[in-house]
Amino acid sequence: MQPVDTRSVIKERPLADFCCQNVRCVLYGQKGQGNIGPKGWSSKTQNIRTLICNTCGKRFSERKGTALYQMRMPMEKALGVLQHLQDHGGIRQTARLIGVSKDSVNRLAKMAGEHADKALASNYNSNSDGWLVESGSVRRNE
Repeated sequence: MQPVDTRSVIKERPLADFCCQNVRCVLYGQKGQGNIGPKGWSSKTQNIRTLICNTCGKRFSERKGTALYQMRMPMEKALGVLQHLQDHGGIRQTARLIGVSKDSVNRLAKMAGEHADKALASNYNSNSDGWLVESGSVRRNE
């Protein structure tokens, strides 16, 4: 059986969806600025894009800043694990159905949970006047 070229299976996200991951860059965290370009491929199967910030010159994986960063499991299996867990599948059941170890399921669940916590925490920004800005709504931080 021929290995599947995941570059053709997994839809590539547009470069405008990415931002510079270098905290020292003047365009750090700003999507759609036109400063991100392709720099090649990484991983054993060459299926993860390497991107470059044309402003600061730093290179990074397209997975950096996501729950799948530094995950060696194939994307299809990782997404399968997360979908089973989302549908209230147990750790053992998910491991058996996807064909991975229980430790891998636990590790991915932990990484996804930590990523979700960071994403939720970033939606809460307090300014110096004590007001809390939460995803478009503003309320007094008490």
